Amino acid sequence: MTNTPQREPDRPPVEAWQAQGLYPFSRDPETPVELLERQLFDQVAWHLSRFHPVFRTLAPEAVALQFRVLRQAVECGPEELQALLTEVLNLPAEDRQRMAELLKDVSLSSVIRESHVVTQRLQLLDGLETLLFDEVLRPHVKERGELHRIVARNPWLFGDEFALSVDNRSLTEVLRKHRELLGRNVAIDEPIEAVGDKRSIIDLMFSRATRRHQPSTLEHLVVELKAPRVAIGRREINQISDYALDVTGDERFLSVKVKWSFWLVGRDIEEGSRNRARLQEELHLRSPFNYSVHVVTWAQLIDENRARLQFLQETLDYKASRQAGLKHLQRRYPDCLGEVVQRAQEPQAPYARAG
Repeated sequence: MTNTPQREPDRPPVEAWQAQGLYPFSRDPETPVELLERQLFDQVAWHLSRFHPVFRTLAPEAVALQFRVLRQAVECGPEELQALLTEVLNLPAEDRQRMAELLKDVSLSSVIRESHVVTQRLQLLDGLETLLFDEVLRPHVKERGELHRIVARNPWLFGDEFALSVDNRSLTEVLRKHRELLGRNVAIDEPIEAVGDKRSIIDLMFSRATRRHQPSTLEHLVVELKAPRVAIGRREINQISDYALDVTGDERFLSVKVKWSFWLVGRDIEEGSRNRARLQEELHLRSPFNYSVHVVTWAQLIDENRARLQFLQETLDYKASRQAGLKHLQRRYPDCLGEVVQRAQEPQAPYARAG
């Protein structure tokens, strides 16, 4: 009597993995994103267990370890997962192609990718709020050397259209040409490291350029971050408005279609200037000009971004956490944080939130 070969399951053998102590998840998924990540893990783990040339020979302890590493890669996003499969597990070319086809499932990996982008943005907002308003950490935060560097790396804070924006030499030259309207003590598109602590407390301006929907149209972002002790008043609002008018009329950009977005950000706006700041934005939003001027506090900037992400935040069931936000900054921006902030654990102090 011949032995009938054992039929392979037609879906991931999750129950068998659980019985053998191999499955790296101890509870059911609680959010839509966790469910998608679990489904992707099951499919990739199943594929590896069937096709990887070494996988079938591994001891159970080694398989459990590989599954734990695989889970971490899935939770970090599709790019990390692809790197793991290529560089760590060293899949043969044919198996990499099979896996690439699996990861092309738009309904799965693209949603996971987007969820990670949204989660990281929400964590960044939590982290920025902690740096700005936690009464214990705030005295140790160097605004232009730490906070400003983080903001300059995340231009999406000023609009999703700038998420993939780049530096632009011509734009920088024009901004510097009209610098006198803002005063000499402004660093424009300088490497933040070059600004350093050796110089007097200054304002920081950075810019980005991106293409709009039409290939012949540019969008320019110009952001001025005020020095720590400067409250935005009538003088600062007039300066950024005059600067915007001069820069947008520069001859270098008269022959191309450009939409400009100027931002002035500070800790607080003087009481007598808040209505003027709101009026300034309303005038430009309703005008035929090709530029807008936004005058906001840090608190307003964070709140506006949270409002944009609110629907996705509810869908992801994301819970705001000062500790998670701080850990995100420590993990992603170690070169931007001083020793006290880098070593800080869970923030305990109340917020002193202006604006």
